[in-house]
Amino acid sequence: MESGIYCIRNTKNGKVYIGSSTNIKTRMSRHASELKYNSHTNNFLQNDWDEYGSTSFTFETIEECDKDVLKERERFYISQYNAVNEGYNVMNLGIIIKKNSRERIKMVAWRLKESTINNIKELAFESRMGINEFVQELLDKVLKDIDIE
Repeated sequence: MESGIYCIRNTKNGKVYIGSSTNIKTRMSRHASELKYNSHTNNFLQNDWDEYGSTSFTFETIEECDKDVLKERERFYISQYNAVNEGYNVMNLGIIIKKNSRERIKMVAWRLKESTINNIKELAFESRMGINEFVQELLDKVLKDIDIE
């Protein structure tokens, strides 16, 4: 089985990044490449990679699972490892916001923006298009059904 949940662990400070993929090996390889070439979209992870070096990080498969339960299992492990508050994950979409303070809302909006950027980059990569081409095609599809007067 290729799909499942993986962890990028900083062995110096104990922080983790939890992710899921339909192809764990390829996804972890892409993370490593982005980190190596200082192009990872998760600034927290990139900054620590730059500070501690590649030898301070491990890439681990936590669980192999079917594609239909990937997001559920990812949310479970993000929560289990407290990877949002004490790790590198910017958000856990399975968590309901209970505090509605202005600062909390700003933080969640920023994290959602980062998550969206990450998702767009991943989808563009999977479609074998450049990001600009992918975003333009996506916008064309979305806007074609909207009638603006």
